[in-house]
Amino acid sequence: MNHSLIEDGPNSITLRVGGELDAISSPELRPMLEVLAHRAVRNIMVDLSDLMLIDSSGLGALVSLYKRVRANGGTVEFEGVANQPLAVFKLLGLDRALRVNVSPRPEKIIIRPEPAERFARTLHGWGNAPRLEPQPIRALG
Repeated sequence: MNHSLIEDGPNSITLRVGGELDAISSPELRPMLEVLAHRAVRNIMVDLSDLMLIDSSGLGALVSLYKRVRANGGTVEFEGVANQPLAVFKLLGLDRALRVNVSPRPEKIIIRPEPAERFARTLHGWGNAPRLEPQPIRALG
């Protein structure tokens, strides 16, 4: 897990979190969240666009930050939530309870099949592709 702070102005800050935010890595982030929660910053944007995985410990850390900042009159937004973190946010209903901005859908990836000439069709199968022979079923027990 990696994280960094970017000062956007006197009353706003961006926290970027990337990698995996789980039970092992969330204790590294908690001191930074404590500092953010007690600063006079009014607006915090948490950029999760580089976050690949989050578990309950990571969610607990982010929700704790959200609650503390809101209690002090500030706002917290989560940007770039996608893939597994987005699925977890939606599963728990956090996408509706918190200010979550989903990252835009990536462009379609086009996968082109290899040319058919690579494995020429022969009488016994596909050219130099390995032949699969049927195997007898073994009884268990």
